[in-house]
Amino acid sequence: MEKINFKANLSITEIIRSCFQFVKLEGKTLFGYYLRFVLPLFIPVAYLTYQSDLYLINEVLSTETSQLEEVFLTLEWENLWFAVISQALVWIVFLTITLIYLKSYCNNNSKDLSNKAMWNELLYEFPKVFIVQFLYISIIFFGLASFIIPGIYFGVSLALTATIVVFENSKIFQGIRKSFMLTGTKWFMSLGYLLTFYIVYVLARIVLQLPISIIGSSMYGPDEMTKLSF
Repeated sequence: MEKINFKANLSITEIIRSCFQFVKLEGKTLFGYYLRFVLPLFIPVAYLTYQSDLYLINEVLSTETSQLEEVFLTLEWENLWFAVISQALVWIVFLTITLIYLKSYCNNNSKDLSNKAMWNELLYEFPKVFIVQFLYISIIFFGLASFIIPGIYFGVSLALTATIVVFENSKIFQGIRKSFMLTGTKWFMSLGYLLTFYIVYVLARIVLQLPISIIGSSMYGPDEMTKLSF
């Protein structure tokens, strides 16, 4: 089947069709990289989550939010931050690997990246994506803390920054400026793409966590397994 040209000027229908075709053709190979590079990271993440009280917050949020302040007073914040940061790093690695693979695909690289090539690319791109995501989350946080709507606006307007920085090897602030330009006239379309990519990440994460969940269920009881929820 002919290689998909994502650089072409496609309609929304053609883009959706091309994305499904890409998943059909390349999904297995891409998921293999997730297994080799992302899955091992879930082991320390599961341990750090188990050591933290993150599960208490999830339980309170799903039952009685009035007790949230009381729970905060009893938290060991050091363990909690380790758990949150480790989960954020998993997301950044996942995003970086996806962008590296898409960049290789769009550059008409007919060969799959070797593990060594992917590792080298990951070491090169990860620091940039990390800085971009740190700025991205910080801007969204302050936007949401202000009037909520600015946080949503910046969240969509800056969503392409990491992609631009990786694909064009541009500087971070150049990527931010170009992301604003590209999403300015297609804001709602960008929101749809952002939600779609997040859904893909959630589904991939569930599958990758499955082996750890199976092992955990054979070692711990139901109460202990709750602490492993991450």
